[in-house]
Amino acid sequence: MNKTTKYKWLNNNLIFEIEDTLNLNVFLEANNILLSNSRFDKMNFQAFNLLNVKNIDLTVPEIRVFLTLLEKAMIWNKTVKTAIISSDPKLVSYFEMFLNEFRWTSLNCKIFETLDSALDWCEIENEFK
Repeated sequence: MNKTTKYKWLNNNLIFEIEDTLNLNVFLEANNILLSNSRFDKMNFQAFNLLNVKNIDLTVPEIRVFLTLLEKAMIWNKTVKTAIISSDPKLVSYFEMFLNEFRWTSLNCKIFETLDSALDWCEIENEFK
C-alpha cells in the first residue's frame, strides 16, 4: 500500500484507512490485498474509511471500475459487506450514484458517515473505541 493508506485486519475483516489522496491505485491495491489473503474466504466485512481524504483524484469511470472489481470479487465470497465511510458530499454523491447502478447485483455496499455506524451495520465489535 502507498504511504497514505493503511489497512488493519479485524479478525477476518479488513479496514482500510485512506489519508491524503484518493485515487484508483488505492482501490486496486486494496483489491489485491483482499484477494491475495487466505482470510478472504472467512471475511464478512470490509470498510474503506475515507474521512481523512484531502484530495480526490478519481474520475467517474474509475469509481465504476472499483465497484465492478468489488462485485466480481464477491462472486467468491457472497457474504462480504462493503462499507464506504465518508462525509465529503462529492464522494458520497459519486458513490451513491454508482451504488444505485449496482443495486441489481449481489454487491452489498452502503455509505456511512462514521466507522462506528459501519461496524454496527456489520455487527462487528469495534476495537477502535
